[in-house]
Amino acid sequence: MKRSVSELLFENECIICTNEIKKKNLVVLECCHMYHSDCIIKLVEKRSRKCPICRTRIRWNIKQLNRHIELFK
Repeated sequence: MKRSVSELLFENECIICTNEIKKKNLVVLECCHMYHSDCIIKLVEKRSRKCPICRTRIRWNIKQLNRHIELFK
């Protein structure tokens, strides 16, 4: 069953993979939307550098994302 964006956000689920987001694998983008770190890294690697929810540009590169991830571990 498909769920709406608001349902996924309310439940702290990654909108990309629909799995629960935990602190150890969390990335919060500049637009304040939360995702799994692996999901966002895959997006950036594919050159899709926009937030899936609001389409705000992801300015961080892979190295910066990895530093951000280390802060939450």
